[in-house]
Amino acid sequence: MGHSSRTQSFGTRIFLITIMASAALLLGHLLSERNATEAPTGSTGNVIFLHPDGTALNHWHAGRIYWEGPDRLSEYDQLPELAVYRGHMADQLTGTSNGGATSHAFGVKVQGPDSYGRDRGRPILALSGYPGSLLREAGCHGHPIGIINDGDIAGEPGTGAFLAETDTRGEPNEQSRQLLEGRPGFEDGDCDPRTAAIENGGRGDRLPDLILGGGERFFLPLGTSLCRELNPQPPVDALPLTCAAHTDAVTGAGPARDDARNLLELADSLGYVIMRTRAEFEQVAARVAADPNYAPRLLGLFAADDLFNDSREEALIEAGLLRASEHPLPGEGVDYGADKIGRLVIWGQRFEQYGPNDPNYSFDPPTVAEMTALGLEVLERRARQARKPFAVVIEVESTDNLPNSNNAIGALRALKRADDGIGAARAFLRTRDPQTLLLTAADSDGSGLQLLSLAPTEVAINPERPAVQDRASIPRTPTIAVNAHVNRDGLIEDFQVATDGIEGANTRAFVAEADAQLPHRPLPNQASELPSVPAQPLLFAIAWPGFSDFAGGILSRAEGLNADWLSRAEPFAAGEPPLRQRFDNTDVYRLLYKTLFGLQLPSSVGVKAVSR
Repeated sequence: MGHSSRTQSFGTRIFLITIMASAALLLGHLLSERNATEAPTGSTGNVIFLHPDGTALNHWHAGRIYWEGPDRLSEYDQLPELAVYRGHMADQLTGTSNGGATSHAFGVKVQGPDSYGRDRGRPILALSGYPGSLLREAGCHGHPIGIINDGDIAGEPGTGAFLAETDTRGEPNEQSRQLLEGRPGFEDGDCDPRTAAIENGGRGDRLPDLILGGGERFFLPLGTSLCRELNPQPPVDALPLTCAAHTDAVTGAGPARDDARNLLELADSLGYVIMRTRAEFEQVAARVAADPNYAPRLLGLFAADDLFNDSREEALIEAGLLRASEHPLPGEGVDYGADKIGRLVIWGQRFEQYGPNDPNYSFDPPTVAEMTALGLEVLERRARQARKPFAVVIEVESTDNLPNSNNAIGALRALKRADDGIGAARAFLRTRDPQTLLLTAADSDGSGLQLLSLAPTEVAINPERPAVQDRASIPRTPTIAVNAHVNRDGLIEDFQVATDGIEGANTRAFVAEADAQLPHRPLPNQASELPSVPAQPLLFAIAWPGFSDFAGGILSRAEGLNADWLSRAEPFAAGEPPLRQRFDNTDVYRLLYKTLFGLQLPSSVGVKAVSR
């Protein structure tokens, strides 16, 4: 699989690039020609790039402790290969979501501010020389492509920058349009102007096969009526495409397009099966399960903007976004119980937000794991039809936005959903197609989440489930002193900062799942008959150094085809350090490209992105 008609040897090209690395113009010319001259090497397969945004090791550590226990293994822990990730931009040390996504998508360093499929407004070539991202090049050559996000599917750059190109980040209406109609200049032209590729009829950007996430408001024109106003009871069949299923749970914002266009009707005309509620999602999933030949193009928009409510805990409480005790539990709550997920409505609307006749429009949208499982099944079928491997980018935006709101329970719940998504992707590798690369990375450390261990206290232990305690007996999180400084009077003093518990500052502390000293279920190397050990549960709080993204300790982890490149001692290309020594954000592109097309491209570190 991959490209053909390549004559110049890979070794010769590496020699030229090594000798002339300081000559940016000549290197730019070589890069622009690479796609048509190199020969594929090695086997190819599917690529899954799963981007749990904002997650550094501190996030994964806290998530494991809360959901699994300090001695157990998360799905993330079980990814076998890893390398330290370097996420700096061309002009700053801390990565931005849009700049990082563009580096992942194009394989070249860009500036941090406003780079969204471009280098701060400058149209660029990808590292391969193609005038577009890895997904756009894959689509041009007939590979099934898709994006999944628990945020706004187009406006969030972790997925959007792989398919849309805009001068600034804040253009969700235009970014949404480009998903369906292609990028400016590629709507009606050749998808690859150098080769006039014929796999897609030789015309325009190829339609994505899979689009699942949030962002309905950017697909519908201003003034669009709400479906619940037209029909208070959700219909059995699909919702009409002329009404909006969702409004933002916090702000109430609805349809936002100012060009009077209804992109849902456009998607329908292009052959997409459109889903906007859990009921519609489950109907499609049931049909996919029942019919092994059913493989439609899918467009799912399960929220007005993001699927989650990225506000501080206190703001959600003030907005009334609290789950009543009699309400059903969404997502991860089914497995862990009400005390574990807390009362805050983090995903979707409050159950029965709009009265007893409207429980299902926006309540409990599909999880990342559910969208991943369905998406991979459909993409695999479409890949078999195309006889080419697929490429999909999955972003968990909640793991960045909720920490950026300093919402601790939201961050922990987002980490669980991200880990479940990794589990769904790993299951695909193990049971469906091992000829697949699963690669993870994050572009920054979202607000520097820190776990603060609290002193043991007298809390009654439930031997059946030690991490679920009598709520009233758990202490509140403390206020701590930080950043000693000299005040105006010349005296040394500290800032006093409240730490977060399950409903915000100075609320009930978090209780870790049991560790090896307090088992409620056996560890992998323990006998199941081992009794619980009398001990106190492990309590903790979450502390935040700020609302910003930081340059933290981030790992890229991988499994499957070519994943071992993260630990190999040999360099990925001649004249550069091995990936285990330096795994740059641009190397995400290189490893994905190697797996999808069979080409090992030389590093772009130190080279300015080539203008189109």
